[in-house]
Amino acid sequence: MNPPSPFTKRNTPNGARLAAPLDPQPISPYSPYSIYMGEAADKRIPVTRKVWEDLSDLKRPGETFANLLAEMIEHEKERRLFLDMERIEREGSFVELRI
Repeated sequence: MNPPSPFTKRNTPNGARLAAPLDPQPISPYSPYSIYMGEAADKRIPVTRKVWEDLSDLKRPGETFANLLAEMIEHEKERRLFLDMERIEREGSFVELRI
């Protein structure tokens, strides 16, 4: 039997799921500690284990949680804009503009 990939999610004795290898790895250009990013990650957001696991499942290889959350924020802003536009179109009163 082949040993599991170091990136395979596995349970630890305390029940936590690991997605990263335990051996030291070089810092990737996408790391929050990289010189390529404009700012270092300095905030923590407490989440439940389930939310953390769901976020981990959405994250692409090499992607940081900061990048994933930034992308999710942009999608949510776009979704809200379209919902607002639909609401305004439904409920709004419009006048014709003469050009």
